[in-house]
Amino acid sequence: MEKLLISLLLTISSHLVKCQTINDCPQNLARDSSLKVFGNACYQFVLTQTRTHSEARQNCQSHGGTLALVKTPEIQNFLYNALVHDYKDVTDKVWIGLNDIDKENEFKWEDGTPLSYSNWGHVSSSDADDCVLMDLRNSGKWSEFLCDQSYVLIFFPHYERHPYICQYNLQPHTDTSTATITSTIVSGISDTTVLIMSNSCPAFSCDLDCGMDGFHKNETTGCSECKCAV
Repeated sequence: MEKLLISLLLTISSHLVKCQTINDCPQNLARDSSLKVFGNACYQFVLTQTRTHSEARQNCQSHGGTLALVKTPEIQNFLYNALVHDYKDVTDKVWIGLNDIDKENEFKWEDGTPLSYSNWGHVSSSDADDCVLMDLRNSGKWSEFLCDQSYVLIFFPHYERHPYICQYNLQPHTDTSTATITSTIVSGISDTTVLIMSNSCPAFSCDLDCGMDGFHKNETTGCSECKCAV
């Protein structure tokens, strides 16, 4: 019976966990079809504008993010599938947050972490190609390109401009009304730790009589404390 109760409460709790949605993306981003959430990150698919790598990076940073950090095959598959299914026919290449600008062939993500997982299609032999694109024409594999510009002739610069994907940390909103699962010892019944449903404040018990003044509220948690308000 005890195990059944614990199992039931855990099942109920799983349905009370707040799902992360685009509403948990940074508040300065427009809530539109360009936003998607995967894992613990928010992704913005900026596909209607083309920028050089440095311009794209600056745009992501201006909103508190980076170009997409594609550190696992799961993230790679998510981004690739979104591009070919949800945003099909919009673009064929997008900037991601990988480059070897500092030292040739030592690739780093924009948060400074070294490359571990990779999905290379073509690594350029040119030292001028330092920034990485995801190439949808090659099953989403990665290729090196010029970060900004080259010159066809000395007076005719060519700018390498492409759409891009920004990545942001999720910023979940606090919901103090959501029930949480806590564990407590039910004294007088057994020594077994039982899971119970509680609100965001612990059970309150106090022998003080504060009359019309009421109890003091903790400024951080909003919970009542055993002392009178002043």
